[in-house]
Amino acid sequence: FHNLPPRQSPAQLSPDGPLSIAYGGLMFSPYKHPTSLLKRTAKHLVGQGNKPGLDTSFYSVKSLMDGLAVLCRADPAWKDRVRIHICGSTHCDNVKYAEALGLGGTLLLHGYLDHRDSLNLLLQADVLFCPMVGGCGPYRNYILPGKIFEYFALRKPVFVITPPGSFDDLLRANGVRDLCRPNDLSGIAACLTRLWQAKKDATLSQHLPSPPRPEYNREVQA
Repeated sequence: FHNLPPRQSPAQLSPDGPLSIAYGGLMFSPYKHPTSLLKRTAKHLVGQGNKPGLDTSFYSVKSLMDGLAVLCRADPAWKDRVRIHICGSTHCDNVKYAEALGLGGTLLLHGYLDHRDSLNLLLQADVLFCPMVGGCGPYRNYILPGKIFEYFALRKPVFVITPPGSFDDLLRANGVRDLCRPNDLSGIAACLTRLWQAKKDATLSQHLPSPPRPEYNREVQA
């Protein structure tokens, strides 16, 4: 895993700059060579017997970068329109993957930040990104990342790439508009275009998720 450096000074994002998409958390490799920790759980997660390796791209920037690459091939100006900010433990392969697409300058790693600084980065960003949750093979995905509830509380537009499953159901129930499938590169490109245009038109507030439904509201549950 790659952190630049273990702790950095708080980031300052320009509201007049490119569309800023931020994620705070763990990012695995976009390639299929899991870490030793994942090797021990690969058989359980993949659900396909002795299939070698675990596809960790579900928790990486792969699909997001692939969708951005579609836009850049059509119009190179997109390289200057989007910046992806990640704080937390990030596998160095994510940087290699972005550079291989010619998009190294669009991916910015902030390393480990104090929790307050991490939240500050998310609050400054235009859009909050949640990488897809998968690796369940042919089975339904019942995983719900706790990160999404933090995003709902921050009241920012949310952009998610995820396969069908419980997470997808939760997002739709809470009015998340910018939702794509992992292999739908044209859909990801379309979401990026809508979000960039919304920032340009000062209408990003129209992309906010709905207030959490009672069954997902901790205050109501308490």
